[in-house]
Amino acid sequence: MKIKLTFYGPYKLYGKNEELLFDSDISKDYGIYLWTVKYENGYLVDYIGETGRTFWQRMKEHLIETFGGNYRICDPELLSKGKEKIIWNGLWRKETRNKIIEFIDKVEFLVPLIKEYIN
Repeated sequence: MKIKLTFYGPYKLYGKNEELLFDSDISKDYGIYLWTVKYENGYLVDYIGETGRTFWQRMKEHLIETFGGNYRICDPELLSKGKEKIIWNGLWRKETRNKIIEFIDKVEFLVPLIKEYIN
């Protein structure tokens, strides 16, 4: 079986004067998506996802889960250099679910990094 994939973008989830996914026609579609980070002359893939809902709905869920502390957060500056340093490991894993107070204590530090990452 031969499958042809076509990727569109890049789109941003946040930022100024950029092509935002939420404003694009492709946001009404569904399928496979890549979260990437600019790196040298191209992009590094940070996450691969698939959705049967619209990209708009799925990206909204990602943002809610990330800003809510459920998903992991990596240092965006190091990601842009091809290095991964997890600064928050998320609350969704069994061994991390009791760390909500720790997340609340770190939220002021984490939110600017999340905004930088999604930009």
